[in-house]
Amino acid sequence: LSLATNRTMASGKKGAKASAGREEMAEVPLQGVILADCFDAQNERSFGPFEEKRPKVLLEVMGKPLLEYGFELFARSGVQEIIVACGGRHAAVIDEYVSRIKETRARELDVSKISCASTSPGAALSAGDVLREVDQRGLIASDPFLLASGDALCGIAAAELKAVIDEHKERKKSRDRDAALTVILARGGPRARHHLRPLLDDDLCVAMTVPQNRIVAWAGDGPFPVPKKKQKPLTLEKKKNKASLEDDDDDESDPEEASSDDDDSDEEGKRAFEVPTGPIVEARRVAVRADLVDARIDVCSLEVLLRYSENFDYQEMRRDFLANEVANEALGIRVYAHVTQSYGAVVKDPRALRTITADLAGGWLGTRAKPRGTSARCPQIPPVYVGRKCRFGKDCLVDRSTLCDGVVLGDQARVATSYVAANCQIGNGATVTASLLAEGVVLDDGVHVPEGCVLGPGVHVTGDTRLAPFARLRAEPLSDDHEDDEDDDDDDDAPSFFDPKHTSSF
Repeated sequence: LSLATNRTMASGKKGAKASAGREEMAEVPLQGVILADCFDAQNERSFGPFEEKRPKVLLEVMGKPLLEYGFELFARSGVQEIIVACGGRHAAVIDEYVSRIKETRARELDVSKISCASTSPGAALSAGDVLREVDQRGLIASDPFLLASGDALCGIAAAELKAVIDEHKERKKSRDRDAALTVILARGGPRARHHLRPLLDDDLCVAMTVPQNRIVAWAGDGPFPVPKKKQKPLTLEKKKNKASLEDDDDDESDPEEASSDDDDSDEEGKRAFEVPTGPIVEARRVAVRADLVDARIDVCSLEVLLRYSENFDYQEMRRDFLANEVANEALGIRVYAHVTQSYGAVVKDPRALRTITADLAGGWLGTRAKPRGTSARCPQIPPVYVGRKCRFGKDCLVDRSTLCDGVVLGDQARVATSYVAANCQIGNGATVTASLLAEGVVLDDGVHVPEGCVLGPGVHVTGDTRLAPFARLRAEPLSDDHEDDEDDDDDDDAPSFFDPKHTSSF
């Protein structure tokens, strides 16, 4: 009896410990990670001097940095601990910013903690390096957790994102134990293709099972041949244990079901990628979508960090990690998609930045910009955002542009489809067309900034300077630490005036 009693007591203690452990795990608050550094070489070439002093995640959009939109989305979705992860050349700037605002913003957003996980500048060479550092430090305890890019904007409702998190948990628990990642995709259509997609990138193309939305193939973020003529509808050609999917790049109709076809065509200009036949046989239907935008918001299980730590070849989140995991039918994790009807975009190049700022000023995220600081002497062609303490001369014009705080426009100055950062001065009769001006830029009277120019912080363009389209200008020569980040065609000593060899296309 004594032995049985002791066993019963021991079993009770173990049961109590297990119950307490489960309660402790259940009490782990939802965490969210925001990648605040961009390691894309194309981004470096596109923005160039515009990011000389601060990263694009701290660029002001509708009166607040891009990073703040991520904070607000996470807070609305129930995240209690926000971790800003960075490790590129702007790590110190981001760390200083988060340290300055973390306490006040945490109270305003009603989250328990905002912190910054940064490495020494330049220690991390990719997003994969940053995530491996996060895993090595043991910063993530919640399962699942949210992962987002700091340069992404998404208008998904809090209730919808919470439902996606709950669906991810339920799917992994009861239907698919290998489901470790759910990505948020937004409907894009022709507008996303022509205004939000980077010029050097191809359209995102995703193959998903119907109706499960399991991703079985992922293509994008790379050059594909441009079709020379309209192709046939989607066909599916069986090749051993693989299926080759080919789609019409000009087709804007609803996703079509893949159907078997023995016709093998190698017409130039077609885009093709392969998917395992297993998911097709299992699901019977596969939809190929080329009308979506990657919102860069993921619901991740802890296995995601483990995969990054196990494979140092995973550098880029989409091109390396996601594409390879969905292609590895036997050993890869299962990735699912949630398609939202809400707005979604990523600031990947200057054209996308101009489009996104105009979208937000026009109310795409629910808040339309109100005319501020202007008068009858400065007519506007909406959508326009005007910051605080801006001053305007006579007969100036702001056309579908963003003017940050403290911008001064002289008499008859014109700013069209451009982004002008804080404290810029645009002289009498000066014009800015489809360009980006960093903080503190000064344009003398009569200066014309043509399409596609990117002017770095503190650049002073005198009245006798003639700029060519797509010029990139900086006020100071590149430092040794930044030389490798620039386009190979640029010299080490980039001048602050226009020189044809210092131009770069968007």
